[in-house]
Amino acid sequence: MGSKDSPPDQESTQESESKKWYDLGVFKDFDKSFLILMTVLRINYGFATLMFISIKQLFKNEYGLDPISSQYWHSVITFPWTLKIFYGILSDNIPIMGSRKKSYIIGFSLIQFVLLQTAFWSSTSNVVFISILMMVVSLTQAFIEVVFDGILVI
Repeated sequence: MGSKDSPPDQESTQESESKKWYDLGVFKDFDKSFLILMTVLRINYGFATLMFISIKQLFKNEYGLDPISSQYWHSVITFPWTLKIFYGILSDNIPIMGSRKKSYIIGFSLIQFVLLQTAFWSSTSNVVFISILMMVVSLTQAFIEVVFDGILVI
């Protein structure tokens, strides 16, 4: 087991120290494309959280909304998250272009990208427009999250 010069417990310590971060077994257990998808979607989810924080700041600082109005519009924006069960049923039962998961992720990601670019480049001070735009972005984010969770379960 161990070498003649070192005791067995010292050798196992050297083996564990020489184990690299990328040799943790996750790369052996899962497909590379799955890990990339998981990483990108979790980063996307983190950006969605930052989006909600910035929307609250936008309502407060730019539009001068009081806390009650700001919370009302925030609840409108986050409403699509309450319908997540229906997104799962829809994506599981209605394939798009022969795929039940990938096409939904790609399609809703593209929609989300276009809507976020629209919100960024528009210089409107209309609370209703921004709120509806962000509500649809929230819908796309919730749908992507449900479909990705469905991939994790499989």
